[in-house]
Amino acid sequence: MSHHLVEILADDNGGPVAHTENFDPLDAVDMHTIDTGARQVAVIVLAVDAAEAAAIRADIKARVEAGQSALASQLDALGLRAAVDAWAVRA
Repeated sequence: MSHHLVEILADDNGGPVAHTENFDPLDAVDMHTIDTGARQVAVIVLAVDAAEAAAIRADIKARVEAGQSALASQLDALGLRAAVDAWAVRA
């Protein structure tokens, strides 16, 4: 997969918004990093659709607000650990 970082902007709340262009289909759990000079920006393809991601995010948000962290099972449901594994072993 090929990604090019086009720009990083701030949204209305000051959060980062990265504009990237990809040149291959995003159909598998995966992670790529883009060199921005000072930091690496990670582009992660999740294992779930937007509705499932929103539900998992809400569960994680509730845990964080209760002073806990995300469960490994939540990260696995999103495909995050699998994406990091794919990124780590890519040549």
